[in-house]
Amino acid sequence: MWGVKVVHYVRVSTDEQDKTGYSVREQLHTLTAHAAACGDEVVEEIADEGYSGASADRPGLARVMELAESGKIEAVRAVKRDRLFRCRLYRLLAERDLEEFGVKLEALNDTGHRIGDGVQDDFAEWEREEITRRTLSGKLQKAREGNIIAIRLPVYGFSYTEDRNHYAVDEAMMVAVRRIFALIASRVSVARTARTLDAEGFPPPQGGRWQRPTVREIILDDSYVPHTAEDVGRLVSTEVRERLDDALYGIWYYNRRETLKSRTGKKVRKKPRDQWIAVPVPDAGVPLETVLSARNVIENNEKASTRSNRAWELSGGIIRCGECGCAMIAHDSKWTYRKKDGTLSTYHRFYYHCATYRRSGRRACAMSRTLHAKNTEVKVWGIVREAALDPKRLREALGRSRKDKRGTRDTGRLEAILARLGELEKRRDGLINLAVDGLIGGAELADRLTPLDAQIGALNEESDELGREGERAGASRENERLLLRRLETLAPEALAGLDAPERRRAYKSLGLRVVAHRDKSLIITWFMDLQIGRIGCPDEGT
Repeated sequence: MWGVKVVHYVRVSTDEQDKTGYSVREQLHTLTAHAAACGDEVVEEIADEGYSGASADRPGLARVMELAESGKIEAVRAVKRDRLFRCRLYRLLAERDLEEFGVKLEALNDTGHRIGDGVQDDFAEWEREEITRRTLSGKLQKAREGNIIAIRLPVYGFSYTEDRNHYAVDEAMMVAVRRIFALIASRVSVARTARTLDAEGFPPPQGGRWQRPTVREIILDDSYVPHTAEDVGRLVSTEVRERLDDALYGIWYYNRRETLKSRTGKKVRKKPRDQWIAVPVPDAGVPLETVLSARNVIENNEKASTRSNRAWELSGGIIRCGECGCAMIAHDSKWTYRKKDGTLSTYHRFYYHCATYRRSGRRACAMSRTLHAKNTEVKVWGIVREAALDPKRLREALGRSRKDKRGTRDTGRLEAILARLGELEKRRDGLINLAVDGLIGGAELADRLTPLDAQIGALNEESDELGREGERAGASRENERLLLRRLETLAPEALAGLDAPERRRAYKSLGLRVVAHRDKSLIITWFMDLQIGRIGCPDEGT
């Protein structure tokens, strides 16, 4: 009896899997032999190379669905269940979609039992999470040791050294960086700077033409800012600090962002600055005065929009897209309609829209929603006014915030470090006593003390870093006190009398940030990244 029409699916996520028995060739050989033994007809062989099993967005899976919809196959087969998916949710969704077309999803290691297969799926998902955790932990440790994590193209103007652990200045490209800083510092606009670079023939980072966001990113990147060895030493470990000489350095940061994945796509979120890891890189050759001047020009470029002669209170970088982090821009539209009496009337609508989505569409940002300008501004001002008139509540919130951070990050870590140091010191004293009693030799003592001393040194360094964090927290608290005193001088009557431009100036002085999300919510924070409100977006946003 002839078998079923089957498509063979194989996947490898890394080159390492090729070396450990999961190569495409070996998987296809196993599947072909099984199909021949069962008398199955192989319709097509599909391979996804370099794709994670935790992602459902794979070209091979898309091709499988096309074959299923066309009725050309009856089964999709892989060598192991984790070759198909390492996320149980995605597997269940794929099985449901394929069942609609009468196609079965199977693997050679299926147990034929729902519980057994579920255990395999859970283990595959857990194994992926462990691989991700170990990989991230290794990268974090590598960055703490002063090494670049070569996971993408180097920062513009630099190239990787032969071992890909450090940066070297690429003078051919760094000339363009110095030109950017010089132009912006001389108060040339960002747009004109981009056009000048194109006209002068400087190659942009990824081909095409120079873009305004690229110019701004270079100006704000600390990799190009000259730091003294003393400044760098405050940001890095003792091991890295001891390797520094008297030269100037730039600072490249690792662990700045995290990617949150969902079935609808990915979302990149910025991490708190205290989680960033500083890595010293060679000096870019841009004078500090030029850097500071250029950054000052960039900061002052975020001006309020004057579109349609309206006062846009949240424009100029105050309101931002929660999907891509880009500033939302002011926009308006008009509709002309005829009233019942036959006269024509014009309806004018003002709203905020994500600049990235408006420029590049859904492929660049998923924030298609717009925000009704007036309603949003009224609600934001209500939250800010309420918080500004209650400095006591604000002071208590700041105190809780500091206490929570100290309790979860400082106190907990310090207690764990001290406990671990105590254990290691006891083990060290015990080994020395054994050597004194003649129970172990000097060579064995040295071998066993070496890893213990390394752990003790690392823990002592971490406790020192906690002390430096406390000093930085003290400076932050002084800034908080200054701002609190400023708020306490405000009167309700003074706040009520502020017009739109004055409210915007108040927002800028308080560091207000409004982040708009697709779920019709606004997250409102001000100085010290303290959240002061969360409100729903107006229904008028489309």
